[in-house]
Amino acid sequence: MNHGLKLLKFLTIAAATVLYSSTAAADERIKEIPSASEIKSAKLAFYPMNINTYAPVTEADMLRNGCIYEIEGNSDQISELSAILSRGITLSNKGEDHYQLRNVVYLNLRDGSKIRMLISDAHNLKPGVFGVIDKGQSSKHSYLTSDEKTLKLLRTWAKSRIEKNNASKFCEM
Repeated sequence: MNHGLKLLKFLTIAAATVLYSSTAAADERIKEIPSASEIKSAKLAFYPMNINTYAPVTEADMLRNGCIYEIEGNSDQISELSAILSRGITLSNKGEDHYQLRNVVYLNLRDGSKIRMLISDAHNLKPGVFGVIDKGQSSKHSYLTSDEKTLKLLRTWAKSRIEKNNASKFCEM
């Protein structure tokens, strides 16, 4: 084989390898809710149920005006949270893009990575609870679906098991 053909073969293999690895790296969607053993800490933000807004609620609004609950190092609480999320949330590559943000869950994992779940309430144009889950990059998200029962369970559990991190008078759920 002459030198030109060897070089062409090498470049073709190299290009295919780069293309394959970049395609695999580009699809970093989350496939499942992390197990309790993977979660180091969590922060939950719920927008108060008794406040209606004219403009859509943003993630920044959630952190500024929401009811914030944090778990750090309590393995029992992390196990309970993981169980609620795993049983009540379904992930997929297709889902609803338009929903009203009312709940955010941040998970800090033991490997140093972070997961963010942006979740609606049950009062959308379509019936159901919708949202996305990602690593903080909205372009590489998976969709999630749930139900009102899971949201109520999550809010009730947080209120009874975790100390509230803010003192908003609107946080009574």
